[in-house]
Amino acid sequence: MVGMTIGMMSGFMLGAIIGATNGMFVGSVAGMLVGMFFGAWAGKWVGIMGLMEGMMAGLMGGLMGAMVSVMMITDNLLPFMYLLFASCGVIIAGLSYMIFRESGPLLDEKLVPSLMQLLLFGLIALVFVTALAVFGPKSAIAWGAF
Repeated sequence: MVGMTIGMMSGFMLGAIIGATNGMFVGSVAGMLVGMFFGAWAGKWVGIMGLMEGMMAGLMGGLMGAMVSVMMITDNLLPFMYLLFASCGVIIAGLSYMIFRESGPLLDEKLVPSLMQLLLFGLIALVFVTALAVFGPKSAIAWGAF
């Protein structure tokens, strides 16, 4: 469940952003790669089945995120993106709550990342996504904000 949710949400959200700014091909490839990587990473802790489910969810999430943005590019894409990301945030918050309920007291303090480490990884991800959106190849159907 964790691998599927993380793979689907990461691939879907990145695919939606890059699909809107660069088109279906680049958005699908970026969403698939990120979704499959994080889905496999989150699912590997429970065995091969969790790893495979995380990869499959990342594959589908990356493709669907790019597809949805390209289809909605002419019909109020920006308001939809706010709704999409709010929905994904609620799903990730629900997953976090489920993990806490199942194993919250069992977590080791060494597994909790520091705030600076989290901010650094977030900044690196932001730089890479922005660079891809700005300097990546564009298709004929892409949002012209960049």
